[in-house]
Amino acid sequence: MKYFRLICTVLILIMVLAGCKVVVDPKIEDDGGEANNFYQINLDSGIYGVVLSADGSLMAVNGYVVGGISRVVDIYNTKTKVKLFHYINDSIIRAINFSDDGTKLLLVSEDSNKDALGTVIDTKTGATIRVFNKCYQVSMLRDGSAIVADTNRVNEAIICLYSISSGQLIKKLSFDYKVLAVFVGVNSLNNLFIRYLGGLNNDTHLLNWDLTNDVTASDIVVPDVDWNVWKFGLSPDMLLIGSANYDKSKFNFYSTQTGIQLNTNPFVYPYEKNQSTSHLLSIGNDSTFVVQGYENNSILPPTIYKIADGEIVKKLNMPSQRTVYKTFTYSSNSQVLAGVEQNNNSISIWKIK
Repeated sequence: MKYFRLICTVLILIMVLAGCKVVVDPKIEDDGGEANNFYQINLDSGIYGVVLSADGSLMAVNGYVVGGISRVVDIYNTKTKVKLFHYINDSIIRAINFSDDGTKLLLVSEDSNKDALGTVIDTKTGATIRVFNKCYQVSMLRDGSAIVADTNRVNEAIICLYSISSGQLIKKLSFDYKVLAVFVGVNSLNNLFIRYLGGLNNDTHLLNWDLTNDVTASDIVVPDVDWNVWKFGLSPDMLLIGSANYDKSKFNFYSTQTGIQLNTNPFVYPYEKNQSTSHLLSIGNDSTFVVQGYENNSILPPTIYKIADGEIVKKLNMPSQRTVYKTFTYSSNSQVLAGVEQNNNSISIWKIK
């Protein structure tokens, strides 16, 4: 035990010198057990968002404690429910994505000039590996070798690829259209995904850019999607997209590489006008999606469906019949699902395969 305390003290000193505050929670002991098919994690702070590692074994939670602003990030082992680290920041801080092996986590925060900072941390030690400046929209490549970031706030996108190990610029890409968001898919190609407005009708496009050969892999007009509202969802690998029509009760799904519709008929789910459904359209890489509906003033359990035909795959357990979820997050291997409960301080974890 004395060696454990010594190690924790050294880690905290390292993080303070690096400009980030980290607390290893000594109150939560590792029970050494495997996760059940369903359990809860309760937090002291509110929950802004959740990110899962590719295999679902790690979960980063964006928490907020002051004024509804995300200032903390907690990392949990989802198999043991042990909190590994607690990060506190003076400004807004959010977890973006893990490397596939779970050893790195990308965070975004702000400096004193309100410029965005991209910080890569070691999830085993809590140490800061690298900090990148002016990363307004940023993601980390699947292999954890580099980050890709939009470094320009105006309409012309200047997207840079930086090495995490050296911090050096690898390449710079310039796109002369209004970029809405930059994504990096977690497929094996490490391709860059960009949403942008373009064309005669100022349509919303999804560009799939091959970072290895610097060519367009695909560029589709996104059907039925208004990016300024909630009515869309992307799978973790960015290869599937779902959209909802204006009455919020019908879903369609498309390939981001071809634009081809993947479901035979629009999926219609139980929905009542007075209920919030902002959490919907959570899509897995295995061509499934999860929905929590309402029927006859009753809350239905979250249910996983097949995209192709709407067949039910699994109905999920809930802590109580009144539990409402506001977001769902799939792991990349589609084996773990996390749901943020409406009470905003509890997370449900399901082992779905």
